[in-house]
Amino acid sequence: MSIIAPRRPVPPQDQHRILLHANRFRRASDALAQWSENAKKCVDYVEGRQWGQADLEKLAREKRPALTLNMIRRLVNLVLGYHINNRTDIAYKPGFDGLGTSETAAVLTHVAKQIAEANQQAYVDTEVFMDGIITGRGFYDMRLDFRKNTLGAVKCRAQDPFSTYLDPDADAYDLNEGAFIMASRWTSYEEVQFFYGKTIAEMIGPFMQAGGVSSGMPMSSSDVVSETTPVRAFGLEEGDKTFSTYFYDFLDATRKAIRLLEIQHYVLCERWFFVDLETGDKRAVPDSWGPEKTKKTLTWARDVMRQPLVVQRQATRRLRQTHMIGDVIAYDDWSPYDSFTIVPFFPYFRRGVTQGMVEHLLDAQDEKNKRRSVRLNILGRSSNGGWMYPRGSLDAQQKDNLERNGGSPGFNLEYDSKEGTLSAPSQIQVATTPASFAQLEKDAEDDMMKIAGINDAAMGELDAAAASGRSIERRQRQAIMGQELFTANFQRSKELLGGRQLEIVQNHYTEERVIRTTGPGRTMIEKVINQRTAAGVVNDVTLGSYAIAIDETPLSKSFLEAQFEELMELKGMGVPIPDDFIIDATSVARKEELKLAVAMARQAEAQQAAAAAAAQPPGGGKGPPGGQGGSAPAPAGQDAPGPGPGGSRVGRDGGSLPAGPEPGAPAPI
Repeated sequence: MSIIAPRRPVPPQDQHRILLHANRFRRASDALAQWSENAKKCVDYVEGRQWGQADLEKLAREKRPALTLNMIRRLVNLVLGYHINNRTDIAYKPGFDGLGTSETAAVLTHVAKQIAEANQQAYVDTEVFMDGIITGRGFYDMRLDFRKNTLGAVKCRAQDPFSTYLDPDADAYDLNEGAFIMASRWTSYEEVQFFYGKTIAEMIGPFMQAGGVSSGMPMSSSDVVSETTPVRAFGLEEGDKTFSTYFYDFLDATRKAIRLLEIQHYVLCERWFFVDLETGDKRAVPDSWGPEKTKKTLTWARDVMRQPLVVQRQATRRLRQTHMIGDVIAYDDWSPYDSFTIVPFFPYFRRGVTQGMVEHLLDAQDEKNKRRSVRLNILGRSSNGGWMYPRGSLDAQQKDNLERNGGSPGFNLEYDSKEGTLSAPSQIQVATTPASFAQLEKDAEDDMMKIAGINDAAMGELDAAAASGRSIERRQRQAIMGQELFTANFQRSKELLGGRQLEIVQNHYTEERVIRTTGPGRTMIEKVINQRTAAGVVNDVTLGSYAIAIDETPLSKSFLEAQFEELMELKGMGVPIPDDFIIDATSVARKEELKLAVAMARQAEAQQAAAAAAAQPPGGGKGPPGGQGGSAPAPAGQDAPGPGPGGSRVGRDGGSLPAGPEPGAPAPI
């Protein structure tokens, strides 16, 4: 949560706005309740709470076992392992409209790396990914943090999906397509007084002293139009007419805590914009600017920058931030951000329908637990199956002895027999465990593997002696392909996160800053952004348009090794394969930086070769010492041709090759 300065003016308590937010929260909380019920069950199963309390009490009374054989946990851990082995980094490249430069894109990538290192982004990614595959929803929260830096630093953390309320009418992956998003947390009376002021604290004081809201905020019940259509949107299922009719109970009197709602919502309004008539690029005029400052900016852009800049008033969707405590508006102002600070991750997404990998495994897990518990119960009772004896064949002491010790090993019973009238006691034979029980349990385990799309090779349980290495690799690759949807959606979320990060950096990293990151060999790499010099601003990250590129380490290193070998074979056969294709087929990280460095090196080599050719006298004058003539520069990716006759050539490994040009190499000039 961002820190709000205390003693702000009390926002207007507009009843229409209060009712609007209360109605939105009521609908969003009803929608969240439907999702969270199943999501909570998924979390319980992953963490080993797989029996209901009523079932446990019933089995305990009957002295029957309730085993928990957590097969879901190992499957989730495997998918998490794939994710951890598939790290993703945010990189930037020049935008498609030509307004950005490669140099500034490299600086922005450097800034992104510094932000990732400061936030331990790898661990945050894992936390969000785990929330997603277990519950179906994971969330990032990225905003400015002023605790350690007065100018603000980008802070990214994992947001609790169970306290994140989505617009029930939205159905797009990007939450900014909806109207609002809410997050809730518990706060104390002292925090309210400090952050929002004494007046707001006095307004909510009666609620806390009374132990709760007396009547709440009544809401008129309403129905959802029932249509014959698939389930869609983040909200309620079509045809479900059950709604809460009262505002959320926001008070915990035992802890002296009260629920705070942080609401981010879009408002349609008109706003002044600077518009570049050449490129069409526009940027909002800050609210704090007056007419004089705006006029000076236009004059400077026209006379100094030679830029045709004008000011226009346009309609736009603008983000607003409102904090509510019960039915009191504690804070209400325009958001410092252009987009929602919350970015989602949905492993499976279809028009607002979200699912994880766990909910489809619940029935198979129940089958596994129940079958094994029944088998253990039967085996446990087989040694104490009870006794049958005729009435009168045992006296009271013998009966008590039989009941107490009849199931003990080596038990002997002595009784008085009346020959011809009473038979000896006989033990009841317990039925043996049916073979179908073991088969059903095995089927349940196989079903879980098939539903999750994971095979024995992926789990490392395939017998290497019974299958070839290529067969094992092929099966592992099939299992990886089954997780590609999760990986693709996570990459989509990282692209959205990179866009939010770019917005914050360009809008708020406007001062000169020193950005340090860890380079090769744990050395520190330092760059200065927005550096003011006599020639202008160097590394100005506030200008330009840039696209987001996700640099990832692939899941299957062996698969890429095979692709890399095939590409190198084709290149050796003379196929002109660009360097970018070869780099993409490697498993190295920071590919975008590597491709940019290779391109710059190629360009430098070409410039040096052109300069050397221009400095050579016309007609092929004297070459270097030794009487050797010059030669044309070799194409990129090929060995340089030999010097003149009698000379030697240098190969890729640094050794000398026989004199004379290579087959197919350009002839010397």
